[in-house]
Amino acid sequence: MTTQERIDRINAVKEAKAAGDARRLEERSKKTAELLAQLKGLAPRIKDLITVAQALWDAGQGNGEFLCDSWAHKIGFVCSDGINYRNFVPQRPEYMGQYGGGYCGTDIIVDSDGHPVQGRFANGTEPIGTETWNGKAQCFINGFDAFEKQFYGYVDNL
Repeated sequence: MTTQERIDRINAVKEAKAAGDARRLEERSKKTAELLAQLKGLAPRIKDLITVAQALWDAGQGNGEFLCDSWAHKIGFVCSDGINYRNFVPQRPEYMGQYGGGYCGTDIIVDSDGHPVQGRFANGTEPIGTETWNGKAQCFINGFDAFEKQFYGYVDNL
């Protein structure tokens, strides 16, 4: 193989990699748009859940059972200060989310309009559109119905 053939081969590999990277970026962007639309679609239900949770806290019935936590990585409510303690009744819930915790990924925090909240909390949040954020958003969406059913079941049995 000549020097020029080697250089041509290197350039061909480089171009193929760039094309693959562009394709993956486009696919990820589409997935992000789909996830943001799904979160927006959940907004009325998120708003209702937060409203009921706030009434529960205002009535002195709030507890840590339905707060998201970074240990169990479960979906739950997030208080306005971003600090959730299972055995401590914190400030009223203002958001919903799912903490990644430690090395287990990123956090996703969503307001009552279904918009992701960025950069408010100590754990930080992954920039919207990364593969990590997309994965956590998908987990939140997949687990939302079960959380809603469990929370309303608790409230209905008070």
